[in-house]
Amino acid sequence: MPVEKKYCFYPWSGKDFGLLSLLLVGLLSGCGYTLNHRLQDNFRSSHGIFVPVFDNQTQEVGAEAVFTNALVRELLSHGEKIAHEKQGGSLELRGTLTQVQRVVEVQSGAGLKRLQSYQRLPDQIGVRAYVFMELRDPQTQKIVWSKEFNSYRRVSGPLDRMMDADAPSSLGLITESLIENSYSLIARDMMRDVYDSMVEVF
Repeated sequence: MPVEKKYCFYPWSGKDFGLLSLLLVGLLSGCGYTLNHRLQDNFRSSHGIFVPVFDNQTQEVGAEAVFTNALVRELLSHGEKIAHEKQGGSLELRGTLTQVQRVVEVQSGAGLKRLQSYQRLPDQIGVRAYVFMELRDPQTQKIVWSKEFNSYRRVSGPLDRMMDADAPSSLGLITESLIENSYSLIARDMMRDVYDSMVEVF
């Protein structure tokens, strides 16, 4: 005698399953992550964002230009509109280079290249820069957003390029140029953090 089968759930056909799958994919795609600005209205202004040259409170001459250029490049890479001059309606994204620290982290071995046994040279130098950022409305003088950032790089001393131990000034110039060259890398990493701090994934 044939027995009637009873199902707790209605058996789905292949067509019904396909429709349900498409529906779920459509719903889930709407729940994905999108990048939206915390300062969305400010950034979408038709006037754009004005970025003046950073203030430099350090003794690193010219470093302010490196950090300013890094910020402009970072904003442009995300499609932000940059105002080339101060104008009504545009906000100002101002930066201040407050401090650059240099710390000798590793020294060379004693007696290197005819140096006296008690003399050592910088082998690894840590460079850390601090920048304070603020987004200001020049019409109301209201600070819309502000935050301090810092970034670090390690610089290798040019011990293999020291030709004359009796001319330490030449070594100083080479080391200084390597430290200054690290500013562009420090600024690039820092301005990525600046942009990430002004946007939000939700």
